[in-house]
Order: sequence, then C-alpha cells, then structure tokens
Amino acid sequence: MHPIANWLRCRGTLYNLSLNRVRNDHEAEVQVNPNHSGLPPKSKTYFWNEQLPNLVQEDFYAEQVKERIKDLDFRANNIRKEINAQTESRVDEANRMEMESDRLKEILEESKKND
Repeated sequence: MHPIANWLRCRGTLYNLSLNRVRNDHEAEVQVNPNHSGLPPKSKTYFWNEQLPNLVQEDFYAEQVKERIKDLDFRANNIRKEINAQTESRVDEANRMEMESDRLKEILEESKKND
C-alpha cells in the first residue's frame, strides 16, 4: 500500500519511490523542525498535487480512486444518517422537556391566580 494513501495499492517500484520521497522529505523537515513527527507536509503536497494526478492516468490507479470515492461517500452518508437520527432524538427530548416545563409554569400561574 502507498506510504501516504494506505488505500492505494502500488505497482512496480511506486512503493519504494514513494517511501524514499517521504523519508527524504522527513529528513529535510527534521533539519528545520527537530520535533517534527508524522508525514512531512511536503510529501502530502507532492502526493495530492503531483503524484496522484499523474497516477490516475492509468486505469489501475483510477479504478482504485473511484472505489475510494465510493467508500468515502458511503461512510460519510452513514455518519450523516447517525447524526440525523441522534439529532432528531435529542430534539424530541428537548421538546418533551420544554412541554413539561411549559405545563409546570401554567400550573404555577394558575395556582397564583387562585390565591
């Protein structure tokens, strides 16, 4: 799998070339920022702006990107459904509380009138 996009299967020397790029970018980043950890920003920028656009010219990689899009859209849609269900439930709960509060306020107001 690609060292930056772990969902992308590599062919040929792509993995080694990409990993070497990440290592070199990491070493350069550590020279500037000794506390740096994780993927170097330069590697991410290279992947998204140069490498992946070139790779998708090949069907092998374009198909993987299409599958990734489907997977991301499916997962995002499921999360949105969960959020909406939770939100509806919480809104219903808040509405019930407000209705009870309003009812209690009415009862208090009525009791003051009867005094």
